[in-house]
Amino acid sequence: MMRVALLMVLLLPLMASAHGLVIEASLIVPDEGATVVRATVYFDDDTPLIAGRVRILDSAGAVVSEATTNDKGIAELPRPIEAGLYKIVADDGGSHAASTRLVISNGKVELDPPPENDKELLTAAGLGIISLLAGLPWLILKKNRKR
Repeated sequence: MMRVALLMVLLLPLMASAHGLVIEASLIVPDEGATVVRATVYFDDDTPLIAGRVRILDSAGAVVSEATTNDKGIAELPRPIEAGLYKIVADDGGSHAASTRLVISNGKVELDPPPENDKELLTAAGLGIISLLAGLPWLILKKNRKR
């Protein structure tokens, strides 16, 4: 039992350091006049994803367009012309990825809304988990002392 508790305490920093990737998409019309999809990609600690891959996929999963994020986490991709359901996918080339939906129909374009800011909720949940894991060795030791 003590080994399990020690392993959990040693792994705690690894579990607490994980973070997610967020993608926000918008449509813009640059000076040239062609509508593009602007994807802003960042980690949940607001660090931009630099040199990340951003792709627009059609409903079959085929790549329609692809771009790389700049130093501000922004990539601009040509807007698909044909009506349909698309997915904007961003990844860091490793274990972090995010996606959002893009619907084009009858000349209208619909994007998923940007994610709500729920950092306080995630922080509270993380602190609760850390507290439980930190208290686990104490409970195990207390149980072993009664024997």
